[in-house]
Amino acid sequence: MQWYFVENGAAVGPFDLTQLEAMAASGRLRRDSQSCRVGASEWIDASADDALRELFAGSLSAIPWSTPSIAATMSLPEFTFSAAFALAIDTFKKQWAMLLLVSVIYLGISAILGIPGQVSNFAAGIAGERDAAAFLIGLGGCCGLLLQVFVGLPLIASFYYCGAQAIDGKLQIPDLFVGFRRYWVTVGTSLLSYILVGVALAVSLIPALVCILIGVGIGEIPGGFFIVVGILLGLVGYVAVMAFVGVRLLCAATIACDPARAPLGVMDSIKASWHGTRGKEFPLLGYLLVVGIAIFATFFLLCIGFLLVGTPFAFAAAGAAYSMLYRRNASPVTTAA
Repeated sequence: MQWYFVENGAAVGPFDLTQLEAMAASGRLRRDSQSCRVGASEWIDASADDALRELFAGSLSAIPWSTPSIAATMSLPEFTFSAAFALAIDTFKKQWAMLLLVSVIYLGISAILGIPGQVSNFAAGIAGERDAAAFLIGLGGCCGLLLQVFVGLPLIASFYYCGAQAIDGKLQIPDLFVGFRRYWVTVGTSLLSYILVGVALAVSLIPALVCILIGVGIGEIPGGFFIVVGILLGLVGYVAVMAFVGVRLLCAATIACDPARAPLGVMDSIKASWHGTRGKEFPLLGYLLVVGIAIFATFFLLCIGFLLVGTPFAFAAAGAAYSMLYRRNASPVTTAA
């Protein structure tokens, strides 16, 4: 039997009983340390675990850690649109300076990832031959795609984690690179999430495409009717996929790299993300839509508003949703819905 426990806000382990006994004797493991057996689904005080309780016999130590741990996030309410939005605004106000600093670095790295494509387009513009220009554009596109996959995806996975750290008042610049700690699992989880959403979208659009093709073939008024029906079916299919697949896999990559959770594989991260959003699909979709509109509106604040307001608020909003959905129970292993 092995256990994980929370130390300085992060899950460590697993450790066997002999190792934990030594840690309890040294004071590293305490009565109120959050612990979880390998294969279990919830965190509890170490003293509440039947097998660990004896480790603290005769010990009076029950002083909490000096830094906030996962236990601190358990007081968060369950996710609702209003509660998440209020928490995001409050965090934005209290953590604005740090959120702004992280936003500047995030946007800077994102801009750097786009340089290969810009350089190749510029080189193609001054190239004398058409074939050479096409080659340069293709080369730049391939380089840009590789950068987005192997650098951009871990960076995006870190986005929600940074927001969650801001919610806890612990955001630091290194948090922006947490996606590179469990690198291949994070990349694999991100890719699988995008593939699943893409496949679901492709399937949902089949009826819409059939109606549109029929409409084009018929022509005139009856054909126009089929085209309109096809467009409506496409919109309904898109919303349905985003609500029942897209938002449910939104944080899978973040779960894969979150050091506050026990290490999970690709499929377990997908399952944990899916399970955490069960029954909250439409409130979460509405929340993301309103947040997106609010962030888009900051472009009109002399453009600089996107940097000073939009991106920091995006971090805070993402963190509010992630914390409420996935840090309330801090489960290292979750069962699929």
